[in-house]
Amino acid sequence: MSKTTNEILFEKILQVDRRFRLAPGPHGPGPFRPEGVPPHPENPECFERPCRPGHKGHPGNPDCPKHGPRGRRPPMSRERILRVLTDYEGGVRQKALAETLHVGAPAMSEFIDKLEADGYIVREVDPSDKRATLISLTELGKARACEVQDEYDEHLGKLFANLSDEEKDELIKLLDKLLSDFDEGEKDE
Repeated sequence: MSKTTNEILFEKILQVDRRFRLAPGPHGPGPFRPEGVPPHPENPECFERPCRPGHKGHPGNPDCPKHGPRGRRPPMSRERILRVLTDYEGGVRQKALAETLHVGAPAMSEFIDKLEADGYIVREVDPSDKRATLISLTELGKARACEVQDEYDEHLGKLFANLSDEEKDELIKLLDKLLSDFDEGEKDE
């Protein structure tokens, strides 16, 4: 499924946000400490509120269960999994799906079990490797994925409704320029 201009634009905005949050700043990995957020008691460089008791991580810290190596990620949902599965016509291995979605194996297994129980996906033996299993959408899953995609497109359409197609294309170019400038700045350091 090819991405719409709105989807591309939204993804670019998220990339800029993610990189901005992880940029070095005076109070640790982010550029500033948000107003009202006290320093973490065990880590004064952490500008986030603790995600759980004993939290010692912050964005960019791979040991942080909330933020991980890439900062905050979109919350995982059944709908997001269904949308991603539409890109894998012949099915996909669970490990590859988990990597694509940046989800751990236990969480992915739980989502897959629920989706299978609801009839949205099916697990089949991989013909190229009888030990592996492929996950693919059922007809019910494909129908739900289309509904989810339509809802997503509608939300993005509302978000970018005030921009013309030319303005969207220009904004994508500008965001790409910001991202490339940011990447070049990191290389210089």
